[in-house]
Amino acid sequence: MVGIVNTSTFKIAAREILKNHGTTENKVFKRRWMSAFGTTPENCCIVWNMIDPPVNMANGVEHCHLLWRLYFMKNYNTESINAANVGGVDEKMFRKWTWLFVDEISFLEYPLVRSVCFVLPKNG
Repeated sequence: MVGIVNTSTFKIAAREILKNHGTTENKVFKRRWMSAFGTTPENCCIVWNMIDPPVNMANGVEHCHLLWRLYFMKNYNTESINAANVGGVDEKMFRKWTWLFVDEISFLEYPLVRSVCFVLPKNG
């Protein structure tokens, strides 16, 4: 987990959430990704590398925890439903990592957070 991550790291971490254990390069995967997380795998890498969770957060941080935060902010389900949807974790675990990432991302500059964490739909 130390060092710069790439998009494949997040695509693999997202498989359980997206219920996709096949290819990560087709239209279905991309559509599910955007509907679940609201941003791209490339932007996940940017945020991860800026925050540097293995250094700046609690022990045990995993790439899926950033995805949980994005899922939480995009879907606004109840905590128990979110926890079940991201892989059947308990609510306490989901809450812990989601809010740690919410806090860490909140310290980044606003224009960056807006452009990276929330991909706006294209007009037209």
